[in-house]
Amino acid sequence: MSAATRTVVRCPRCGSTGAESVEEIGIEFARMKCDRCACSEICDEHAIRLEWNEAVPAGYVVGPCLLPSRRFGETWAALGATGGSRAALDRLRAAYDDPSRAYHTSLHVGSCLALLDDPRVASLAKDLPEVEAALWFHDAVYDTRASDNEARSAALAEEVLLGAGAPRERVERVAAHVRATKDHVALTGDAALVIDVDLSILGADAETYARFEEEIRREYGWVEPAAFRAGRAAVLRRFLDRPFIYATPVLRDRFEARARENLASAIARLSV
Repeated sequence: MSAATRTVVRCPRCGSTGAESVEEIGIEFARMKCDRCACSEICDEHAIRLEWNEAVPAGYVVGPCLLPSRRFGETWAALGATGGSRAALDRLRAAYDDPSRAYHTSLHVGSCLALLDDPRVASLAKDLPEVEAALWFHDAVYDTRASDNEARSAALAEEVLLGAGAPRERVERVAAHVRATKDHVALTGDAALVIDVDLSILGADAETYARFEEEIRREYGWVEPAAFRAGRAAVLRRFLDRPFIYATPVLRDRFEARARENLASAIARLSV
């Protein structure tokens, strides 16, 4: 990555740009230690391991899992967007770290990006930057009382990407992938990959899946318990009734069996 496309800051104590990563923190963050004065700070973009970068307040990292600006900037540039990436990322960070969210946070986005880092998964993409951009934006708008979250998230992606000069045809595909996450039905193409990555939580280990269900319940805390149980069971049953949950063979092999076990168990608990 060229110096022109990254932000390097100096050690807040001695001004050195030399540092090393001494502790992994969250997704794409690390505690950096100055090689001159031993000052230690949590920093963004720890993939640049020998230079200081944006210092991040420790208390903030403990709560939300921040979205990494270096990675976002790379995706932004790969889409042909110029300028405005910091403002766009700030909007996404604010949205995903809204205190009303429990599951649909930046941690969820980070988990999606981490799965996309698997070469077997990334190789499924026809246009990897478009897939990644769709994952960044797919839950940007999340209101449990609304039914147009995906449409509004897609509109936000169009607004910021077109405003930054990204080619319209690419932006339209990104927006279409985001809209596809409403019903989670796409049999082929990059939209199917976006959906499968988004649904990977269904195939998580039992403990992680149980935590996911608890977080969804918190997001719908305003819904009366009996109504929530009935509605949630219906949603999960629709996934279970499909011939297959995952459209891409790679992710189907990885998650399908466990997802069906998790869904069946969750439906049974909700039906008690």
